[in-house]
Amino acid sequence: MKTLFLILGVILIAFIVLQLFAIKGQRNIETYPYIVKKKI
Repeated sequence: MKTLFLILGVILIAFIVLQLFAIKGQRNIETYPYIVKKKI
């Protein structure tokens, strides 16, 4: 039972770290404003 909790804890911590890394990487992406010139 202890090993199950340990494995789940490691997976949860890895998931949180990956999410924080993804958010940090996404924050600095430049977005350029655009104007719709022609609507179809």
